[in-house]
Parts: sequence; structure tokens; C-alpha cells
Amino acid sequence: MSKLKIFVIILFTFFITTINCSASVDTFERSDSNLRVPDDIVVDSSNIKDIKNTPSVSSSEKIYDYADLLTVKEEEKLYKKVSEFINKDDVDLIILTTNNLNNYDISDYTINFYKYNFFKKNAVIFTIYINNIEPEIYMYNNGDKVASVFTNDVINEILEYVYQNIDNGKYYDAVNDFIKIVDGFYDIEANGGGSYKIDDKGNLKKIIPLIDITILATTLSFVIVFVFIYLIKGKNKKSCNTINISDKLDNSTLSVKCDNDMPYMSSSTDNK
Repeated sequence: MSKLKIFVIILFTFFITTINCSASVDTFERSDSNLRVPDDIVVDSSNIKDIKNTPSVSSSEKIYDYADLLTVKEEEKLYKKVSEFINKDDVDLIILTTNNLNNYDISDYTINFYKYNFFKKNAVIFTIYINNIEPEIYMYNNGDKVASVFTNDVINEILEYVYQNIDNGKYYDAVNDFIKIVDGFYDIEANGGGSYKIDDKGNLKKIIPLIDITILATTLSFVIVFVFIYLIKGKNKKSCNTINISDKLDNSTLSVKCDNDMPYMSSSTDNK
């Protein structure tokens, strides 16, 4: 084989391995004999259609990019972060993107995807739906370990923040922020909870309740007044002179002499 051919093959291989490819998702077929649902799912006429319309996936993948919004490298980075969260907190974290909801709304599609696949009991799932109008996003959580953390207010705040990047086509940034924020909220709850909000950089900041602010302000006011009074009293005390009464007593008349008595002043009882 000529050196030129070898060079072309190496160049082609390098190009193929470094090109920005889209991520793919393995999907398994659901059949009447094997619907591939968890054992606790009771299959009947009310849900058989929903089951068959829901993709069957391996629960180990965690990132299901059906809409091809992420590259392979981006998916690998996100998968590493998702895995760290799962291993640390024993809570599933699932990222789902799609451009076909199979005639469901995004909430039902997301819940079905969770229910009819083999995920952990405690889980958080984030769905991005790309259509011809505008992107839609949805966050669902299941299980006691996450229900108290991700209240409706917290979910709305998270979605409002990450939607900015999705609206601008920055899907990796949106998912990356979502993972970071979810991990942050869960860590805070594990360490004692409290009220927090997301700042403009995606960091969590503690919210001080109004009543705590009022108590703090009142206490601080009392401290300032106390210090002020203490300083005033100390100043007045230093400005007072100590009088030794024995130095002011006239033994001949048994009267007290004043410092401003003048020699030319005479008593009104003087005899002429």
C-alpha cells in the first residue's frame, strides 16, 4: 500500500473520530408477549396504548436525546455529571429530548416515559420538546426523597432559568445548568434545608425571610441605642468634678464657701 493511501486512510479516520456527531438512543420493541414494563405496572385496557406508545429504553443510559440536540462529546460530559449525582444521592436523574410526543402533552409523555421504563423509585426527569412553534420543557419527580425538595415553586424557578438557554438554542448549557441546580437543591435539603433562589449565574442564594430581617433589624437597633446611651453616660461622668467638702467648709462660720466668692463682697449682717 502506498504512503499516499495510508495517509488518506489516517486522515479519513481522524476526520470521522473527531467530527461532531449527534448522540443516539437505543430503543427496544414492545410486544404483546413482552411489553417491557416494571413488575408493579398492572397492564389493562386503560394503559396498554400508552405503554406501546412509550419508547422502551435501557435505564442505564440516563440521557435520551431523540431530538439530536447534543453531540456525543456533550452527552459524555453530561452523563458523567448525571452519574456522579446518582451515585452520591441514589436518585435517578434522566434527561429526555424529543421532537415527537406521540399526540400526548409533554407532561403525560414524560410521566409515561418514567413509569413504563425501569428507573429508580426516586427520580427526577427533565424533558425538552422541540417543535415548529417554540420549545417546551417539563420537569417531573417521583419518590419521597425528592418530593419535599422539588416543590412546584422550585420546579418553576428551575425551568424558568434553564429555558433562557433553550430558547437561544444552547441545549448543552441548559442541561448542564439543570443538573447543577438540581444537585445543589438536593444537597441543601440534605444539609438541613432552607429557602433558596437561583441568581442570574445559576447559583443558589439563601433567602432570608421577612420576619428574620425584622427581628435582626430590631435587635440591631436596640444594640445601637444601648451603645449610644452607654457612651453618653461615660462622657458625662468624665466631665463631672469631684468636690471635697472639707476643703469648702469654713470652720469659723460653719458655712460652705463657693469658688466664686469674691473678697469685696460683705455680709448683710455687718455692724456699722
